[in-house]
Amino acid sequence: MRLILGGLMLAAIIALSLWFVSIFGEVFRHYLLAFTILWFFIPLVSFWLGSKTVRWLITLPQLRILRVLFVTVTIILSFSCFSDGLMIEERFCRQFIASSHISSYIETADDGTPFMATRIEVEGWLPKLFFNLFELGFLTSLAGIPYLAWLGMTRAIEEVEQDHFTQTSTGATR
Repeated sequence: MRLILGGLMLAAIIALSLWFVSIFGEVFRHYLLAFTILWFFIPLVSFWLGSKTVRWLITLPQLRILRVLFVTVTIILSFSCFSDGLMIEERFCRQFIASSHISSYIETADDGTPFMATRIEVEGWLPKLFFNLFELGFLTSLAGIPYLAWLGMTRAIEEVEQDHFTQTSTGATR
């Protein structure tokens, strides 16, 4: 039963992500830097919430709610980044790789209909290496950032549970 509920929750998160991309895609594209900073900031906050300096401020139910919220938001932002991956790569190349250019060409689909496709071309082995490393990091972060948000919040929850267990076993109150 728990596995079914987990699958339904994952399906709901994916549906919410696709809905977000379809409705707020232009807002995401316009404020890409702000959303990217938020995307990287959430795992940092999740690990920070497990630190001793902050742990006493937040309760266990609040941490569980934050874990769902943080993971959901990072998955939505990952879907948004994936759907606009070519645009992100174009901006990266324009900003950091001078020898890159975007070319458009006509490609044929499986059913025979032509469509316009674009590709980023990079000249020189070092800029190509730099671009390929960026692509690898980008694709890794699509799954890695939600995982880090989940991991940070899970560790924070375990730390709070451990503190609660230690306090109840020693007789101390919070």
